[in-house]
Amino acid sequence: MIGNTIMEQIIYKYSKYIWVLIFSMFLLYNLYYFATSKDVIFLCKLTLNGLLVASFIAQREASTTLTSNKALVTTFVPVIIPPLMLTDGILINEKYSLVLITIGLIFSALAVIELWESFGVLPSLRTLKFGGPYRIVRHPIYFGYFMSSLGILFLSFSITNIVLFTLFIIFSFLRINMEEELLTNEYSYRKYKEQVKYRMLPCIY
Repeated sequence: MIGNTIMEQIIYKYSKYIWVLIFSMFLLYNLYYFATSKDVIFLCKLTLNGLLVASFIAQREASTTLTSNKALVTTFVPVIIPPLMLTDGILINEKYSLVLITIGLIFSALAVIELWESFGVLPSLRTLKFGGPYRIVRHPIYFGYFMSSLGILFLSFSITNIVLFTLFIIFSFLRINMEEELLTNEYSYRKYKEQVKYRMLPCIY
């Protein structure tokens, strides 16, 4: 659904290039820190950002795309929060933190690979994919972001990160609900919902 305002039409027309630019900046950021620290976490993030950029380039035109202000905000906030989480808080458990971050990034990467040309940031209706991690939860990319953000929170526990993590959860739920309303118009997705019960968190949500 293309918005009626000029701004929404611009977002619809140029969103692909805007997101390629954003994720390319994340890619360069992670490339720099991996080159200087050799930290495997930055390598995982670098791989995920590279996959996101490639999938945007391969992206097919959507038959329906939501471009409202609500769609834009609920999409942008969950994507931008993990990189904003600070690293100067209290360490709870480094080993478990790194495991959560790595699992989350790998899970998100596998979901992006499964979607590939059907991947989109704004809520859109493209060719539906139900394989890979989509057999576990209906929105595995957000599950991966959740795991990674939780890992960062354990790695650097602070009031700021608690607030950011809470905002991530709230806006992720809003974004998922918005996309579910759009996708449920498709019969194949309604059947898929009967097979995969949970949206983002297995056995919880």
